[in-house]
Amino acid sequence: MKLILHLGAHRTGTTALQRGLQGRSRLLRDAGIGFWGPRAMRLGKRKTYISGMVRPDAARRAELAPVAAEFAAAFEKERAAGRKRLLISEENALGAMRDNYRGATLYADAHARLSALAGLFPTPQRIFLCVRDYADYAVSIHGHLSTRIAIGDFDADRLQHMGEHRGWTGVIGDIRSVFPDVRISVWRYAGRSAAVRGSIGAMLGHDLAQTLGDMPRGQNRSPSRFALIEIAKLRRDRNGLTKHELQKLAERFRDDLPGPRLEPFSHGQLTILRERFEADWEALATGAVAGVDIFDPLDGMEAET
Repeated sequence: MKLILHLGAHRTGTTALQRGLQGRSRLLRDAGIGFWGPRAMRLGKRKTYISGMVRPDAARRAELAPVAAEFAAAFEKERAAGRKRLLISEENALGAMRDNYRGATLYADAHARLSALAGLFPTPQRIFLCVRDYADYAVSIHGHLSTRIAIGDFDADRLQHMGEHRGWTGVIGDIRSVFPDVRISVWRYAGRSAAVRGSIGAMLGHDLAQTLGDMPRGQNRSPSRFALIEIAKLRRDRNGLTKHELQKLAERFRDDLPGPRLEPFSHGQLTILRERFEADWEALATGAVAGVDIFDPLDGMEAET
């Protein structure tokens, strides 16, 4: 059974891809394909396995050993069921959005986390990653985190450094270091549902992707500027609401208050961030990390309507 890894990243259409494939699991099984998204990768104690293995002491390793055995048993069950391929999609394998936002950097612990992931399964046949412009990524993770925790106002002066000291080339370099012989395929976020289907086509075959139909739209979309104002008021006032109730109301504001997106960066900051991303994208396209291929998931796809 061949293993394919999709590592996200966060805020690049990953949830739409995962929910689309999860909802079509029967079609995938009929094609001999298993799919593990967050539902499988974060089941019970599996959720904390990778983070627990980043800096484990002997006691923590002993505690996590049964979880590793559980992963192995589930993998063998897929193989015994006759699956020809298993696609695992788990963006949290790279790290946490919250850490990226707070540090204005990308996945500082990716190497250690990926090493923990690599110890669970056979070497993958191929690894996929979607990357996003640094300015858009910073705004998007701020919006997403705002619906879940008290994140505060957007700090443009701090977040203008996103990708400066560690960007996508560093993250992909870590992937290459942990998986030295695996082909890494990278595409850039397009914000279109057709791109999600096109990326699935690259992973599983375009003929199969066409049979799956359109992928879900608007999954975990960023709140509008108006919604962010109301979410900030909600968190400030609280009114005796629990953390769970606050999150549900924040998500309702996100879904019910459309409008323009937050545009917190100055023109100068935006220019720097965009130029930084384009330089890194060009570096990846010209071999800065060995064994990386760049593709456009919209190539050959029908235009989105």
